[in-house]
Amino acid sequence: QKYAEVLTQLVHHTWVMPHHSQLRSGANEAPPSIVQALAIARANSDKRNIARALAMLGLFWVDDKNFALAQSTLEESKAFFREVHDEWGYAHAVLCLGFAAYTQDDQPTSLILNEQALALFRKIGDRYFMSVCLRYIGDLHMKQDNPTHGEAALRESLILVQQLDSKFVIAAGI
Repeated sequence: QKYAEVLTQLVHHTWVMPHHSQLRSGANEAPPSIVQALAIARANSDKRNIARALAMLGLFWVDDKNFALAQSTLEESKAFFREVHDEWGYAHAVLCLGFAAYTQDDQPTSLILNEQALALFRKIGDRYFMSVCLRYIGDLHMKQDNPTHGEAALRESLILVQQLDSKFVIAAGI
């Protein structure tokens, strides 16, 4: 059980690094660490780590442009997070679904999902992921010719990342 958690956390932290392409193991083939983490978690009926591994697998499928598989994988992740009452994980799964829609240029769906994720992260108090949601929301509003809302969201995102004092996140926000 701990091994599945370690593998899942390793994948998560590797994924959020700027060069997450190192997770790629081949065309249309999920990284072994994700597959192994998911298998171990499923074998142990460890729903929390099943949800985490599915979220990382869903992001992999988004990156691989396999959107149908990404959607079903992320929805399954979201259901497991809900079942184990993991509010942060659930919010992250919603954000991942918003990212999948964003990647497909489904702006209305992405906006709705990012706004849902933002509300959840506000409730939890996670300023980093609030800033991520706001960055997507701002960008989407700008693309939809709504500069007032877009600028407000981007400005709030930048204020949050400045509070976090992370040079990388500030640069991404700008």
